[in-house]
Amino acid sequence: MKHTHLISLVQIFSVFVLTFFFSSCSKSSFDDTNLKIESKINNDTLTTTKFNATTLSGSKIVAPASGCYTGVALWQVEFNISLLDTWITKSGKKPNFVMYFSHWADTYDKDFNTTGCEAISSRGCIPYITWCPASDGGGVTQPLYKLTNITAGNFDTYITTYANAIKSWGKPVLLRFGMEMNMDVFPWSGNVNGNNDGSDYVDAWKHVHDIFQNVGVTNVTWFWCPYVESMWAGWPNMLNFYPGAQYVDWVGVDGYGYNPSSWATNTFDGVFQSSYNKLLTLGKPMMIGEIAAGEYKQGRNWKANWETDAFTKLKSNYTEFKGYTWFNYNKEEDWRIESTTTSLNAYTSKTKLDSYFLSGN
Repeated sequence: MKHTHLISLVQIFSVFVLTFFFSSCSKSSFDDTNLKIESKINNDTLTTTKFNATTLSGSKIVAPASGCYTGVALWQVEFNISLLDTWITKSGKKPNFVMYFSHWADTYDKDFNTTGCEAISSRGCIPYITWCPASDGGGVTQPLYKLTNITAGNFDTYITTYANAIKSWGKPVLLRFGMEMNMDVFPWSGNVNGNNDGSDYVDAWKHVHDIFQNVGVTNVTWFWCPYVESMWAGWPNMLNFYPGAQYVDWVGVDGYGYNPSSWATNTFDGVFQSSYNKLLTLGKPMMIGEIAAGEYKQGRNWKANWETDAFTKLKSNYTEFKGYTWFNYNKEEDWRIESTTTSLNAYTSKTKLDSYFLSGN
């Protein structure tokens, strides 16, 4: 029994020392965005959460032991950080991830935005970049950006420059290359723009990944993200596009609630269940890359009900989804949480008040 008390004191002291060490490190050494400090003594583990943080600077983003990371996508937030400040006030919680798009062919956003990422990081959030290998407004057919051209090395200079910029910045980045590739609406999609239904995308992903590896980038977390398969049975199997475990850190899907007349998009289960089960087979941390619901003027709070169902299910039935990013755009539909007061209240009543849904630093 005396030895047991001695071990307990050593455990407490170890945690104290480790806590002091981490809390003494500068912001440039650690990114304070569910970092866990562990001390093992005689196979006993003490775990204390010192930071509300996802990762050490320069390393991979790891899944939280419990809870669900939160994120938001805001149009051109990398150029206008006040959009993030407004979101934090409105939603009542700092997101872990802040997503924006970067397009290879568009001068205004093709380069890694160090200034924008620094502004996001200064709010205690991690930049989440959706990196699109084409032009935003160029349509589906863009022969220059055929996937085999990427693999052939036609864009190696650009990719290397981007990789070096991320490496130089040094803080964690969640990088999503060519999202929703199993659809047929993007130049990198299967069976369009001269691409086949899977292997061309896989080869392009591996080529881009290998360039980052050769450059020595260690602060990128690679996120593979098709669209939910509930939308259209005619699309190729999303797993056709999976690059393999050694090339991917996180997996996920995008999915939306937007058509009250269709079961496949009218409920959270209808949108996500089948794809969630398929993702489980990959054995990787999982998150929802984009999620939102459209606003329907039908006098029955459809969107608010969809939101309530979604966040209830995320906590109870879909606990392997370790993160989500709300697509807060007014685009094809008004996906924003603030589209109505009822929608905003439904969102914040779940995410703001429930600690299961985590926050940035």
